[in-house]
Amino acid sequence: MVYNIAVCIITYLICGFSPSIEICKLKTGEDIRNLGSGNAGTTNSIRVLGKFMGFVVFILDILKVLVAYGVVLGVGKLFNQDTEATMYSLFMVSAVLGHCYPIYYGFRRG
Repeated sequence: MVYNIAVCIITYLICGFSPSIEICKLKTGEDIRNLGSGNAGTTNSIRVLGKFMGFVVFILDILKVLVAYGVVLGVGKLFNQDTEATMYSLFMVSAVLGHCYPIYYGFRRG
């Protein structure tokens, strides 16, 4: 039970990070959700930040899920848990919720 809760929390927090919002704030000082199409996705990042930075956003979006998965597997070994269908389901749901409704950005992604 503790392992399942840890999977949800860790995955949600890691996947809640938005590379496009953070990179745009660093580069332009503005929120990408107020520029271009208003979306915080890769396509709007390409429009606002250029192709290279859009590609960086794309790669970082993929890497955050891989990092979350690695951490979840590491926590599973710490708790001596086998990976099972429940863990994968919780991981996927938490990743989507973190991506769409991140606590860091007021539960608003774009």
